[in-house]
Amino acid sequence: MNKSAWFDRLVFMAFFSTIASVGCNKTDRPLGVDAPFGLDRPTYTPTPSSGAIQVYVSDAGTAIQGVSIIVVDPAGNTLGPNLTQPVVGYAAFNPTNLLNGTWVAKVLTQGVSYNLPTPVNHYYYLSSQLFTVTGAGSYSVTFSTITSGNIVSVAPASVSFGTAFPVNMSVTVTYSPIGNLNVPVSVVCPILPFGINTAPSTFVLGEGVTQQPVTISKINCFSKKIPFQVSTFDFTGFALAPNPVTIYHGYPVTIQMWGDNSFNFGIYTSNDCGVVWNWSIDSTHGFGNLGSGSIQSGGSTGSLTDDSGDNVNFTISNTSVGTFSGNINLFSLGAGPTTFYNVISGQ
Repeated sequence: MNKSAWFDRLVFMAFFSTIASVGCNKTDRPLGVDAPFGLDRPTYTPTPSSGAIQVYVSDAGTAIQGVSIIVVDPAGNTLGPNLTQPVVGYAAFNPTNLLNGTWVAKVLTQGVSYNLPTPVNHYYYLSSQLFTVTGAGSYSVTFSTITSGNIVSVAPASVSFGTAFPVNMSVTVTYSPIGNLNVPVSVVCPILPFGINTAPSTFVLGEGVTQQPVTISKINCFSKKIPFQVSTFDFTGFALAPNPVTIYHGYPVTIQMWGDNSFNFGIYTSNDCGVVWNWSIDSTHGFGNLGSGSIQSGGSTGSLTDDSGDNVNFTISNTSVGTFSGNINLFSLGAGPTTFYNVISGQ
């Protein structure tokens, strides 16, 4: 066979092979064949790469992608930063020399944001964990937290002002995160009644600090109980569950009352910071109420007609401060006023 015939035969075989290849490699593309020049590239989910060291990050049981991780070997050499991968949530490291000894894995301070399938936002503070390498093999480290389960509490659960004013009182705000992945939180103290302030009023916990003393300063007279509840958010705006505390007045309030046998009577209070009291006088002989009303701190006087006899029951109360009840024999008091005292402690 001459050279021309051989050449013609090779051209024919090449053309036939091309046709057969196009006919067999079918896809879901139009016409059921691959597009030429590699343009028909099907989408796929990449298989996460693995390494001798894998550092996992988990938040509330969910693997978190895109977290920047470094590892430091016993000689002080730093590998990375590498990012945790989708789906598996770990960063893979393949050191060329897997030194025996103590290594350190670190989650760097960072914000993480991605859509999968809804927007996910996280903020983490520098977190470190030691692990030991002893020979060849695979090693893993896990950083985890349960953001929704983290707690910020105030102690003690109830406190009392020792005097009317001025006075400083301290409480402690404690952050109790779950896990070894640091999630900082911003704490805001409540706005209290006029003349009662907190210092500091805002602060951050979780960046290496988990407790903060707060001083409550009272420079004005105020006797009602006060709800004290800090507001806490992580750096993405997620609100942590509140932990309320109640502040009571803990100083004594003096109730002074006087009367005479002409059935004149008076009521005076002191150290009560100007609250309103309700008072009531009832017959001890079953003839009903003989008088009632309300008084501001400082006192109220009046008179009544006691047709029931010479004994009355007396009550003065304030829902925030307390209640005093007693019995008075007005007829036996004589012409001049006689004073009675009662001291009630804070509620």
